[in-house]
Amino acid sequence: MMISFGKNLGVYKRGRFIADNHCELLLDGVVMGKIFKVTNGYEYRGKPIGSHGLEWVARSDQRDLMEAIEASLKAKKVAD
Repeated sequence: MMISFGKNLGVYKRGRFIADNHCELLLDGVVMGKIFKVTNGYEYRGKPIGSHGLEWVARSDQRDLMEAIEASLKAKKVAD
């Protein structure tokens, strides 16, 4: 899968949630959710991604956030 980002959407404010900046995260051209730059790092919020089903993930560094998303995409589903 190809990960890409939409254009910079600027500051995000909804209720108490405020992000300094945000953009869309796309997988193979399909919008999956948004990446937010928050006070303590970065967050992904959106549709489940990969075998880990990430809907929300936060990391202090943007590289760590992308590694978590890529790891979920590469993971194989474990049989129950």
